[in-house]
Amino acid sequence: MNMAKSVPVPAATGGRMIQLDVLRGIAILLVLCRHTVLPWSDAGILQPVMYHLYCLGWTGVDLFFVLSGFLIGGLLFNEIKHTKTLNVKRFLIRRGFKIWPAYLIYIAFVFVLLVHQNPLHEAWHLIWPNLVHLQNYFPSARGHTWSLAVEEHFYLLLPLFLLPVIRYRRPDGSMPAIPIAAVTLIIVCTTLRILINPRLPLVWQKLIAPTHMRIDGLFFGVMLAYFYHLYPEKLARVGRHRALLILLGLALISPMAIIDQLNSPFVFTVGFTLLYLGYGSILLAFVHIKPGDGPLGKAIKSPVARIIAWIGVFSYSIYLWHIDLSNIPIEGWLMPRLPHKPLSLFWLISTVASMGGAILVGVVMAKLIEMPVLKLRERLFPRQERAVPKPTPAETTELQAPALLVPETTSASSV
Repeated sequence: MNMAKSVPVPAATGGRMIQLDVLRGIAILLVLCRHTVLPWSDAGILQPVMYHLYCLGWTGVDLFFVLSGFLIGGLLFNEIKHTKTLNVKRFLIRRGFKIWPAYLIYIAFVFVLLVHQNPLHEAWHLIWPNLVHLQNYFPSARGHTWSLAVEEHFYLLLPLFLLPVIRYRRPDGSMPAIPIAAVTLIIVCTTLRILINPRLPLVWQKLIAPTHMRIDGLFFGVMLAYFYHLYPEKLARVGRHRALLILLGLALISPMAIIDQLNSPFVFTVGFTLLYLGYGSILLAFVHIKPGDGPLGKAIKSPVARIIAWIGVFSYSIYLWHIDLSNIPIEGWLMPRLPHKPLSLFWLISTVASMGGAILVGVVMAKLIEMPVLKLRERLFPRQERAVPKPTPAETTELQAPALLVPETTSASSV
């Protein structure tokens, strides 16, 4: 088998896969549904729907984990496939340009707020975990940043893991250690969650956020990327059953739409495992959708899907800033000025304002920080063409959001 052969998917002009941006958009919208400024119980006639969205909302992070594993793994496998080696230093520098400038500016902003509100030593106590990416193990000023620490640890661990794997890869280029490691992590992490969970009360830093409890979701995405890039024809045989994969994925994640995360040991044990298996199934279906071909292909090119994909382009900045520059200002300034009756209308206005504000703020901050830094990265550390060639038909599809400008610098490598 020729591992470099690609799955036939229509070519693109934008260097992004709209399917993956739709998933990014869904992930960040789920997170925003979890972080509404008013509880779902105040939603009036929308209460049943918002309850399920609230319960499911936190799983947007798990979707991000699977996506990150798939995309980062794909970048590294592409480089290995075309150069037979891996430039870890270059990878980490490019990752740093993508993640750190926006993140550090955000953390500096939070620290200024903390110093304004608290004594300096208390502010420092709350901010230092974020500076060393240990906020998923120690209490920090902004709880939602825990997932960024998990991802940062993943960026460090994956290339270091791949270096010895590359040395001992088979003559045909295959690296069986990768699926073996992914399956091993699935078993070990799930077992750890089952064994530790009954012995502890619900403690965020011990059950939900630690890297060693959650990295299996990222490596499941890596395993999907491994088969997608090295065995595309084999994976395409599974991927052609797109509707069934989506139904399977929805079935696996559906328990989380009715179970409150904070009250169920099921969630913290096999629940996390079901989530990345479910989201991985949906991801596998999405990357094999041909935009414009069939019902799913037409849906992925619909105006709604394009708007969701456009939101997905800015998901990182939206995630960073949605608490401080949307929820807190709306809760502190807008809500006291709104009529509180009827309560359901008060909830609706506040929720629409917070979600819309979060998206707007994310777009603005991305254009101010992320996009200029990515342009600088491409000048200083351009993608090595021989390592990661120009998008192939298997790797790109068109992204053109109607009446919305998609930044030119947001290539597939700027995950």
